[in-house]
Amino acid sequence: MTNGEPLRPESGGALALAGIVLFGVLAIPQPASAQEWTASGSVGQSFRYEDNIGLNEFEIDDMNSSTSGSVELGVRSPTAFINLGAEIDFVRYFRETDLDSNEAYVDLNSGVQVGRSRFGLGAEAVFDTTRRSQFDDLGVGILANKPRNTFSISPTWDYQWTPTDVVGLFLNARLERFPNESGGLNNESYTGSGTYSKQLTPLTSFQSAVTYGYYTSEVTETNGVSVVGGLDMQITPRWRAGLLIGPRFTHSEDKINDTESDNVGVTLSADTRYDLTPYSSISGQFENGLVPSSSGEAQRFTSVRGIYRHELLPKVFFDASARFDTRERLDTDGSDSRENIRVSPRIRWQFVDDWELTGLYEFKWNSPAGGDETFTSNAFFVGLTYRSPRWFVWR
Repeated sequence: MTNGEPLRPESGGALALAGIVLFGVLAIPQPASAQEWTASGSVGQSFRYEDNIGLNEFEIDDMNSSTSGSVELGVRSPTAFINLGAEIDFVRYFRETDLDSNEAYVDLNSGVQVGRSRFGLGAEAVFDTTRRSQFDDLGVGILANKPRNTFSISPTWDYQWTPTDVVGLFLNARLERFPNESGGLNNESYTGSGTYSKQLTPLTSFQSAVTYGYYTSEVTETNGVSVVGGLDMQITPRWRAGLLIGPRFTHSEDKINDTESDNVGVTLSADTRYDLTPYSSISGQFENGLVPSSSGEAQRFTSVRGIYRHELLPKVFFDASARFDTRERLDTDGSDSRENIRVSPRIRWQFVDDWELTGLYEFKWNSPAGGDETFTSNAFFVGLTYRSPRWFVWR
């Protein structure tokens, strides 16, 4: 497959996606007269210039054009819903045509209430390239621009045990595939979580989860277990915060060198939001855990994010986000880690109904794994988007 050609799912992925959609449709109860069918869509055109696309010593700069379109179909009844969305994005570079790509995204979100139980099903199919891998440089590099197909499915179940107690189950399967042996390592990850939450007060709840994860590729295999617990609190009418923390145990096997290793760590997730005024807010998030990688290994990651939002004028919105990420292999002491910083102020203007003009500046800083050098890039983006109003196909 060459860059710029349409990305096609493997037959197994297509069959799985068809089954997912069928399951979601069957989840909608009868009669049809109680259902609400809706449709919406969008089209967009944008241009982006970046002075160091690969975040490396080559400092390749270029401008690209992105032409995108999306559609979302929804069905809702008093006890169930299903939303199916699809998006395409054609990216063309003015000089570096090897970075061109045709990308497609399909996602499903559905749920049904049956007595005290709520069942859900989420799924996603992504056909993109490794140029989108801003943080996963331990695998295939950004400039390699290799075709990549990713499939995931997530069934869920929650049960209202008592008026204040909820137990649940979350499952996830994720497959990453590189067609035509394009350079990445095919890998799979499977996760299962049992959850329990209790409403302690009207403003405070206890959250907990026991999670088992399995990650495999042709070079490594990792098993891990984590146990976390914490609180979610509405501290004041304008301030909310949550924290989950607990131990994590992993066992990894190197299939190439026939070696094994154990690792003990901490899984931590925290988030908060504070409404400064009716028109502005600030939020933050911290995460630490494991993540799959196209290098064929599970990796430790740490992510810190913050965002400020403000409505400057009616239909004029400003936001500024900052993000710090690290990635490292499980079998290292941190000396082989990569650090990445991204800062991005953005302004959006809904100048007429359904039309939006966006301007953005993005600064990126990268410290590659195993190196002493650091690299930066600056990007400028302008885009125009039309979002259709929601059409009621059937009510």
